Order: sequence, then structure tokens, then C-alpha cells
Amino acid sequence: MKPQNLTSTASTSTSITLSWTPGGNENNWNIEYGPAGFTQGTGTTMTGVTNPVTISNLSPSTSYTFYVQADCSGGDLSHWSLPYSTNTECSAVATLPYTESFDSYGTGSTSSPNVYPTCWEKINTYSSERPFINSGGHSAPGCLYFYAGTSGTYNIAITPEFDASISINTLKAKFWHKGSNSSDRLIVGVTSSITDANSFVPVDTVYISTTSASTWHECEVSFANYSGNGHYIAFKNEYTTTYAYAYIDDLIIEEDTTLAPPTECNVPTGLASANVIYNAADVNWTAGGTETAWNVQYKTGSANWTTVSANAATYHLSGLTAQTTYQVRVQANCGDNNTSDWTAPISFTTPAAPADPCNAPTNLQISNITQNSATATWTPGGNENAWNVQYKLQSSQQWQEANVQQPTYTIE
Repeated sequence: MKPQNLTSTASTSTSITLSWTPGGNENNWNIEYGPAGFTQGTGTTMTGVTNPVTISNLSPSTSYTFYVQADCSGGDLSHWSLPYSTNTECSAVATLPYTESFDSYGTGSTSSPNVYPTCWEKINTYSSERPFINSGGHSAPGCLYFYAGTSGTYNIAITPEFDASISINTLKAKFWHKGSNSSDRLIVGVTSSITDANSFVPVDTVYISTTSASTWHECEVSFANYSGNGHYIAFKNEYTTTYAYAYIDDLIIEEDTTLAPPTECNVPTGLASANVIYNAADVNWTAGGTETAWNVQYKTGSANWTTVSANAATYHLSGLTAQTTYQVRVQANCGDNNTSDWTAPISFTTPAAPADPCNAPTNLQISNITQNSATATWTPGGNENAWNVQYKLQSSQQWQEANVQQPTYTIE
């Protein structure tokens, strides 16, 4: 019997994991897949797969259709399953210009399929269907249509996320816009959330054409004055003194070449690790220029990067895991949202933890201070019974050292 109940149990921007209900007691299957709507027999075939299976090397933000067939051995094959379609995850926009013509999705409200751009999000308080792609675009057939019909309502259309390597304040948006009445307007801004309307930060407001509300006119909005941490560009239509319409088409988001180029921010050099122990390590580097601040990232394996800030060309990583390989990279922060590229990552491996760790003493105190002496006391870090004590004049470069067998020492 053919497999049934195909479903996706996990997906990334380049992979989809499928599982299904076997038709019998078989334990091998064949899969054919391709872009949604492909003709069966022309797709990519995988044989002898297990359940579940991960299909890799797919394209981001793309819909795929899958068929599964049971292989009962000896040339005995089931019929193919019913088709199952799902999408790969969206990936951040990393290449400019980003364009969207709104012409490849069909038109209509949510009662029709494919009426909103792939990887775009929306927030609205008027109707769950708006904004959607409607007919009658500046360039046929489609455009993005907004409508807020009752007091206090709005629609927000949100582009895909822009990669962290792209500073939003270096971009501009060009698009065609029209409305339906003289009070219509469109607010262009940036948001850091695809679900929280309060994170929307207005950058500019586009009004209808001075000649006719329903006449298309070309608009350009620079994000040079934006200083937040959002990575989504958004368009908001809201009810003002009456119901409000807005239409946009032929969107281009690109680098704003009219802006002065940022001060050069060079990549640090000489990144290296030092003093690696079971739960900590130091990393050091050389400044790429005159910067005095840096971003440091570290991680294990395929985990996400952890980011910290440094105000000197060295950083002490603590709380690490024994017998673990870490990657580290550094980026110069030259101010005014001007950062360098990341250095190539380096790797180091923490050793095994000692059977009886020698912990640092704590609670260092100074008492009994006279003109020529003072007493230092501390709390042992474990069950140790000997300590090294170092002391010096604040102005001196040379430490004096003493070895003691009690958690106290009088400096003469």
C-alpha cells in the first residue's frame, strides 16, 4: 500500500524533513520532489530512504511538492502517495537591490490563494486579509493594496528581514504609490518585530499625488536618519479623519548612494587565544585602526553566535565547557553604526576539568592598616592549604610575592 499522511517535521532555508505513515511493514521508500506544480516523472528522485528523511540543498523561500513510494523489495513497489507541498524557510535579504513587483502571486483577498508576497508579514487591526495583492498595479497585473475602514485601525506590510550585515540607515526605498481620496497617506518606517506594532518606527510619510489621488506617482524614501536596531522595512496605512486607502507597486530597496561613505573601519588583525583552561580563555587581537571598541562573538559547533562587547583589544571568556571546541571572531566598532567585517574565526579547545579544581580564593579583605603594615585575609576557594600572595606599590611595575600556609598575611 502507498504511504500516507506526509508531513514536514522540520525545515530550514535549505532543507525540509519529511515523515509519513507506512502503507505496510516496509522499511525503505523512494521519493520524488520538485518545485510546487512540477510534472511527476521530471523531478528529483531519491531511492532507499528511511522514514523520516531530510532533503537538503533546497532553495530558500521556495514551495516544493513531494511524493513517496514504498519499496517492498524484489521489485515490488507501491503506488505513489498523494502529493504533499511545503515551503523552505525564508532567508534574510543579503544582496542588494531587493525588488518586489507584486506580479507573480495572483490577486484577490484571502479567499483566493497566493495573494501576499513570499516571506512578507503583516500586522493589522482592521481586517485579517489586508494588505493583500490586488489587480490594477502601476505595472500589471498586481500591486499591494491597503485599506483601513474604521477609526483607529491600520494595516502594516513588512518586508523580509534584511541581513545584519546591511545597515538599514544606508538604504533607500523607491516605489510607486497612489491612494483614493485627498486624506490618504502611507507611512514608511522600520520595525524590529513582525508581530509587535509598537516596534514600528516611522521614517517618512508619503502623501497622495497633488494632481489626483488615484494617479500613480513615484516615491523615494531614505532611511539615513534611522538609528534603531530593526531589520525589517515596513509600510503602514492608517485611518485618519476618514477611511484610508493606499497602493504601492514596483518596490526597489537599494543602497542610498547619495549618503557620504562611512569612515573606513578596518578589520582587526592577529586574533589569537591564550591562557586556555577548562572553563575560560583569553582572546587577543590588534586594532585595525584607531577604534577603541569591538564586538566579540564565540560559539560551539553549529550553535548561534554569542555576542559581547569589549573596550580593549583583549577579552576574557568565562563560563566555558570543558573538553569543548570553540570558535571566536572579532569585529571593530567605529561608532555611528559603522562596523568592520568580522575577522576569520579561530578555534581553541578547552581541556578536561581537573579532578579537584583549584578555585580562586574569595572575599579578599585588608585590615589593621598602620603607617608601615596592613593585614590581608581571604576565604579559601576549596580545601587548599597554601597560597601565593602578591603586593606592590600602586606606582610600581614589580610585584612582591610571599608564600603562606594560612589564609592571612601581614605586609610589612
